[in-house]
Amino acid sequence: FEDDKHPVHVYFTAISVKLLGLSEFSTRLPVALFGVLNVVVIFFLARIIFGSNLMGLFSALFLAISPYNIQFSRFNHEANFALFFFMLGLFLFLKGIRENGKYLPWGFLSFGISLLSYHSSKVVIPPLILLLIVFFWKDLLKIKKHLLIAVLVLSFILLVMILDKSLLGVARIQQTSLGRNRITDTVLFKKTNNELLGRMEVAFQQYLWHFDIKYLFFTGSSNSKFSIQSVGQFYKSDALFLSLGFIGAIWGILSKKDLRKKLLILLSWALLSPIPSSLVAEAPHAARALFMMGSWVLISAYGFYLMVVMLK
Repeated sequence: FEDDKHPVHVYFTAISVKLLGLSEFSTRLPVALFGVLNVVVIFFLARIIFGSNLMGLFSALFLAISPYNIQFSRFNHEANFALFFFMLGLFLFLKGIRENGKYLPWGFLSFGISLLSYHSSKVVIPPLILLLIVFFWKDLLKIKKHLLIAVLVLSFILLVMILDKSLLGVARIQQTSLGRNRITDTVLFKKTNNELLGRMEVAFQQYLWHFDIKYLFFTGSSNSKFSIQSVGQFYKSDALFLSLGFIGAIWGILSKKDLRKKLLILLSWALLSPIPSSLVAEAPHAARALFMMGSWVLISAYGFYLMVVMLK
């Protein structure tokens, strides 16, 4: 691809190849293992967000059978690594808030490793970290020492990225940039002759494509690497559960004080996820929108959980 690949999946694959020799099996093994680990970590993440073992089990089940997760566990791609370390970081952050901050530095370290795993992380994770700090500021003030260590850990990783320009993904951005014809064809560009406004119009249009029913529930990504083409990124049944989950999350934000901050983070995560794919060509792009895999599965599982509770 004529760009510098991120180190995390390369290093994990190097260990596998060293131990087992160079083969398709040793190359695919790390990403398959992380596909399994994502199922484990989403259980603990859902449990700490919703305070329910049942919700954790539903989330693990939904991710285990997710066509999104299964497809990205079949070939060596960065997505599973980036998602794992983000979800682990979020779990450790919430656990650190609850348990006097001792897990907080490890959470920020995990966020940093995710930033070193895939380009999309650099778009989605920084605003989510800012939201976490804003929403939980009062709790963080009670654990200042752990917060300082956590910030120093993340700052070190950011410094490494700034000093090593190849980690910033500039080459890849240039390769996948929007074609000028698409920008000049926009309504805003024709009216204002402003390229930035034209880019914003294209990005907004592409953002909405990630909510297209055909993409979500019928065919999935047009790129056959990222979808088996006979089913969407999610199952058709997820349409019901996602609808219930989004409605339940909004209702929870308005009415459940104990869940409000966590649900705001979850919804922010879900709505920020399509942005990396929306800013460049080939949208909707399942790999660049990889953070939909975790957040939307959690929301779908929450919809199923609410349905079960209502039936009880």
